[in-house]
This record gives sequence, C-alpha cells and structure tokens, in this order.
Amino acid sequence: ILTTYNYNENSKVFLGIGQAYRVPDGRELYFISSDDPTAVIVGTPDLEQTKNRQIDLGYESNLETVSYKIKAFYSDLSNYIYFKKAAGPNKFENIDATIYGAEFDVEYYASDALTVDASMAYKKGKKDEALAGQTDTDLADIAPLRGTVGATYEYAKNSSVRAEIIASKAWNSIDANNGEQELAGWSVVNLKAKHAFGKSVDLTL
Repeated sequence: ILTTYNYNENSKVFLGIGQAYRVPDGRELYFISSDDPTAVIVGTPDLEQTKNRQIDLGYESNLETVSYKIKAFYSDLSNYIYFKKAAGPNKFENIDATIYGAEFDVEYYASDALTVDASMAYKKGKKDEALAGQTDTDLADIAPLRGTVGATYEYAKNSSVRAEIIASKAWNSIDANNGEQELAGWSVVNLKAKHAFGKSVDLTL
C-alpha cells in the first residue's frame, strides 16, 4: 500500500506499508557440503518461510535547478533465514531481526549541459537475540555507509563525459561470530565518455 501527498506542484511526501514472504531455497533446505569428507548437511529441512513487514517514508522535491529525494525504511523480519557458523549439520535457522536505513539522492542542473549529482545510503541490521552460543547481534551482509558524487557534461547531442567518485565507510559492523571480517573503507573513481558519430554510430569509453 503506497500513498502520496502532493502539498504543492513541486514537492510530495510518500508513505508505503508492505508485507512479503520468501520461502527457503534448495541450498538452505537440503544442501550437503561436497568438499567435506564427513558430508556435513548444511541445509535445514524444517525451515519456515521468512515474513517481512516494512514501512517506507520519504520526501521528494523537483525544483527548476535541483531535485532531491530522501527516504527512510524500517523492516521487521520474522523467521529470517540465517546462516550459523558452527560444527555439525543444519547450519541455517530461523531468527527474528530488524533492518532499517535511509537513502538520499540529489541532482543539480548547473546548466543545460552540466548536471551534478550525489547520493548516499545507510543501512543497519540487528538480530532480536544472539544465536545460541553466540553474543553478536549484528546481522551479516549489511553494507556500511556508502556515497557517490558525480558530474555529467553533455557537450553535443547524444555525446557526454562523466566523472564520479564512489566511497564506502569501513565495514566494521559485522557478525564476527559467523565469520565476517572487518574491511577498510575504500573509494574508486569512474570516468566515462560517449561520442555520437551521426545518427548511426556511438563510441563509449
């Protein structure tokens, strides 16, 4: 269910509420480790399906020279299918957890030819309780704060150049009990050029 309130011709607020399910896959149910001489059963045949109840709240504005959108979400997970690093069979189990975060995007139209953009995303995941025999309540596979800043210049029709920087904070909110390791922060620079030779040929570098 999604509802939007347009309080003027340029800006709106939106609210979404949803519920979804995911059934366990074959690996999570039945998989047997082929590189283990004892043929450990990794899958857990009696897993329940995951139920996700989520709420999204956001604001969006489109002005003459700038547009931006900010969105926050909160996800309540029941019977979330989770891997547990431990000896013995059945390494997947159902847990309850929450994931929440926010995203921000902005575009600035400096001129008819030049556009500057930026985006940022942040997410956090927590188990309601640590797994049996463990103490860590951080969820695995939750990427840290990440952002992008870029500029695009269209110097001719269908011809443009773009430069962008993507950067990530250090990955240190990890599930160490299940084998995740800290990763340093990083950044990359992307450069792209596209040139149109008439109506039939494009060259992209």
